[in-house]
Amino acid sequence: MRVLSAPTLASLHPTFGHPESPERIAVLLERFEVEEAAPAAEADLLRCHTREYIERLQRIEVPTMLDLNTIASETSYEACLLAAGASIEAAVGGGFALVRPPGHHAPTGSQSGFCLVNNVAIAARAAQERLGIERVAIVDFDVHHGDGTQAIFRGDPTVLCASIHQYRPPLFPGTGGPDEQDETTVNVPMNGGDS
Repeated sequence: MRVLSAPTLASLHPTFGHPESPERIAVLLERFEVEEAAPAAEADLLRCHTREYIERLQRIEVPTMLDLNTIASETSYEACLLAAGASIEAAVGGGFALVRPPGHHAPTGSQSGFCLVNNVAIAARAAQERLGIERVAIVDFDVHHGDGTQAIFRGDPTVLCASIHQYRPPLFPGTGGPDEQDETTVNVPMNGGDS
């Protein structure tokens, strides 16, 4: 299987002791044969995020806590472009994107839960455009609900978002319950300890 990333993703986007740390990806980059992906273009990010928000990320000059959980620095935007680029290449050309910062909590106009841009949403839009496919299914399997991805595509008939995540006991972000279902959204909330 192709593993797409960028060697600099381990050093870009320093988080200074934060749980979402460069060490998490550095160990994996050493263990896999990694194909370097080209960075995404700003236009790719703008398919899922507002211009105002992207410009805010571009202007960051010093390490900054954007909210209680999410940090960004002067190189974080570059890391976002590389992570989104690897995600796009994995979706369009096949493979696994080994990237950081993560993305599934980021909605259209802000950051959330360690996530700056929504890599999977950006990759889904790129796949639709570049491969000419009409419909995309995103299956998010994580301890946390993919709330940002759901928010970006909620009500969009061209994207099905399915999220399998822990819901009880209450866990960040507190969304993705059994009542959050429609023709484009499938949530499979699990209790802690379920198998």
